[in-house]
Amino acid sequence: MARQPVELALKLTRYLVENKIRGRRRFPLTM
Repeated sequence: MARQPVELALKLTRYLVENKIRGRRRFPLTM
């Protein structure tokens, strides 16, 4: 059960941004 789609979208966006900046780690386990 997802809390709110907004939080999920923010998490996905942040994850994508971090992935783009780092480009090394594929799945950062930092939540």
